[in-house]
Amino acid sequence: NNNNNNNNNNNSNTIRETPSSLANYYMITTLTNKFHTLLTFLQQPKLRGEKIIVFFLTCASVEFYGSVLQHFLSSNNYNKKQQLQQKSQTQQQQSQQTQSQTQPQTQYHVETLHGKLAPKRREKAMERFRQNENDCIMGEHEHEHEHEHENDKQQTMALSRILLCTDVAARGLDVPDVAWTIQFDAPVDPTQYVHRVGRSARAGKVGNSLLFITSSEESYVDFLRNRHIPLEEISHDNHQSDEIDDHDTNNDNHNSIIKDADNSNDTNENENNGNTHSNSDSHNKNDEASNKTLSKLKQMVMQDRDVLEKGTKAFT
Repeated sequence: NNNNNNNNNNNSNTIRETPSSLANYYMITTLTNKFHTLLTFLQQPKLRGEKIIVFFLTCASVEFYGSVLQHFLSSNNYNKKQQLQQKSQTQQQQSQQTQSQTQPQTQYHVETLHGKLAPKRREKAMERFRQNENDCIMGEHEHEHEHEHENDKQQTMALSRILLCTDVAARGLDVPDVAWTIQFDAPVDPTQYVHRVGRSARAGKVGNSLLFITSSEESYVDFLRNRHIPLEEISHDNHQSDEIDDHDTNNDNHNSIIKDADNSNDTNENENNGNTHSNSDSHNKNDEASNKTLSKLKQMVMQDRDVLEKGTKAFT
């Protein structure tokens, strides 16, 4: 088996079905943890201000996850935003400056695209996703102090644009600067894999793709490799994460994201202590964080009839 894998890797280095500027990764997860894995991956600081496309198999899945993902991503900034509004102006400036030096906030804009949407809605969704607002937007209070000190720029929020879609977007979609394509569901037709990942690394630019699979789907990776598509695994158990300076090259920056993704299932409170934990502790943390996410998701479904109906269509 090792010899076969080596031969597959050697062949993939000489003949590639995907551009050399595109790095393809896969992550083995469980059906239960998949949404939590996506959520934590999207929240990595290194992905701030990026454009990301997430592929699903069905229109109903796009509708359901489009509703819940926007809620989960936005809620992480909500409490911090309220605290800032309740502070005095001086305290607010100090807290924002300190926060910007440690963990700048990100605002997320989620769009959905699938074949059952009316043409005008598709066009509007793509128009919003393509928009480029210099990768950041101004916080609410900055409009009152645009003329003040240069450090006020640190108070900006990076705007990450995320498009959830079906294979209707796998071809003919030309969006510049897509940093990542994520395949939440593996395509039924493996030839669609190449079309999906082709939304990134366009016009010679660097891009990345990530495929979620379960342990029972590992043969899918071998099948892709046999078709000259090189893939590298992101392991949940690898907790070696080195800090990469912001001035490093694009490839180093992308490698840093992958290392961060190895730790993406740790809780935010313990992300700096990952190197000190054993693998069993890591799995326990992952399960605990995932269970919290699922609990919040169930609560949301029970309280919002629209989400309940979308979830029923997506999973039945």
